[in-house]
Amino acid sequence: MIKKSFNFLFWGGIIAFCAFNVSKHFDSFEIASSQFQQEKYEEADVAISKYNASSHRTIKTVNGYVLQSEISNQLDRFYLGKELASHALSVAQKDNNKKGICISQNALQQSKMLIGDFKDVEKPLHDCLIYFKNEQNDFDTIKTLKNIAHFHLMTNNKNFISTFNDIYSISQKKESLEYLLVDLYVDKMFYHLKRNEPLIAQEMIEKSITLHKKHFSQQLNKLAYLQILSVAPNIGSDKNLDSLELMHKIMDDKNLKFNITMKIHTLLIMGQVYKNLEDIPTSLKFDLKALELFNTFPIKEIHAIEGAMIYKQLLLDYSKLNDKENFTKTKKEADNLLKNFPIAQQMMN
Repeated sequence: MIKKSFNFLFWGGIIAFCAFNVSKHFDSFEIASSQFQQEKYEEADVAISKYNASSHRTIKTVNGYVLQSEISNQLDRFYLGKELASHALSVAQKDNNKKGICISQNALQQSKMLIGDFKDVEKPLHDCLIYFKNEQNDFDTIKTLKNIAHFHLMTNNKNFISTFNDIYSISQKKESLEYLLVDLYVDKMFYHLKRNEPLIAQEMIEKSITLHKKHFSQQLNKLAYLQILSVAPNIGSDKNLDSLELMHKIMDDKNLKFNITMKIHTLLIMGQVYKNLEDIPTSLKFDLKALELFNTFPIKEIHAIEGAMIYKQLLLDYSKLNDKENFTKTKKEADNLLKNFPIAQQMMN
């Protein structure tokens, strides 16, 4: 909270001060939103923190904490993102504001899934889906369905495709909704990779990249990350050398700023490419770098999905190297880390 200082004539000073601070208060939300879109997450976090510190218990407070939750997720602070979304939900529930409750639930369940916590995720999302559909709110209907689709993907739920189709159908109503498909196409890429359908997976990630270029021309980090992900469908094909060239070019670009999660994913994909080239020592080097980055997260803040991805690749490395000692040690570490995250444990198998 900014300390108030009244160095004016009494009434005139109060009016001028209030007018200035109201303007500054709302500007800080717009500034944070703009910086978020420009991938300036640290600056956006400062701006939205100022906004939230001076806001009162209203729907604007809910929007402020939801935005800060999304910013925190981009800064790898998933647990803080969850805490902020929970706070937004508490405010909305006290005011019995149904829209605020559902916006907060979307942010909360998204943060939980990023952590690897899929318990009690689906019901609140379905409840909010009904509300947004009744309100004919296409934007938040799609955002809710995207979270449901991601839940279906991660839990191997057969309803993923029908949910995807529902989202696509709604997005075709207005061109302004089209950008919401960028991340959805990434989920669909992974859906087809799970089904061993690399050509369809490649088509999905290309659609994601095309839409990103169309709607987010300033977000170069996200574009580079999508280009890294586009390598995944080609692992196992004759394009491995081309993939390595692309990835090294992106990784060597000093202007790009990946968060820790994006760096981990990049290193793991590099490791998988080298595994496919039967260069296991190099694969192990990249996977260990991913583990080193993973260990920079706070000890009590377990990022279970990334943990499962890393340990699965390390176990493959040690298995191929016939390194039984490190295999056993790594398996024990993984089991201990993921003991409270059943979906992450399933990913290990």
